[in-house]
Amino acid sequence: MKLFVLVPSAIAIAAVAGCTQDGLVDFDAAMALIEESNEAVLLEEKPEGKAEMSGYLGFGVLEESPRVAPLNGENGPLEPLEPITTEVMFPEEFHLGRANVTADFDANTLAGTASDFKTFGVEIPDGCESPGCLVGTETGSLGGTLDIGGEIRDEKGLDFLWSANGNLIGQVSGVDDPFVNMKGRGEFYSVDGKLTAVGSAEGFIGEIEETGIEGILAVQE
Repeated sequence: MKLFVLVPSAIAIAAVAGCTQDGLVDFDAAMALIEESNEAVLLEEKPEGKAEMSGYLGFGVLEESPRVAPLNGENGPLEPLEPITTEVMFPEEFHLGRANVTADFDANTLAGTASDFKTFGVEIPDGCESPGCLVGTETGSLGGTLDIGGEIRDEKGLDFLWSANGNLIGQVSGVDDPFVNMKGRGEFYSVDGKLTAVGSAEGFIGEIEETGIEGILAVQE
């Protein structure tokens, strides 16, 4: 499977389906599914009907230029998203919430929400080369809800465009009750026989768009 490469202090977004336990935000489960998805099979044909997916969506603050794959295929075939590699590093402060997303392949739409955000301090142990070995320690929480939407495309290969936006209650990188707005591109995969959608996004927090964000989305049926 392919994902955007994350760089030190970049935002990571992970909406990972099927990994919530008793309504709790599970940092380890989210990271494990992201790592597991690296070997997933890319879907080339669009499924039919609707798929209900749930999991996590998280974010942090971008301090370096984002590495973002093209959001369209106007100049030729769609360019695959970059895989997560041993260079992946997460920001020291990572906000992770629960997400529920419906993929309607007949209407070519994605729709859902993310809420119940928790803030984690992230440590990268010596020798850690993938998300599965990151250590997250809960340090706080955020209220509010982000709306998730998107468009499924299959003209030049199966992929989707997606966005997440809304107001959160609390403080993020010195911004009180920030407005969060991001958009990006993703692809569909099969992980252990389960439909999985993974993508990345970039955007801003705050009404005047001063603080940049970047991330990963990964939802599973």
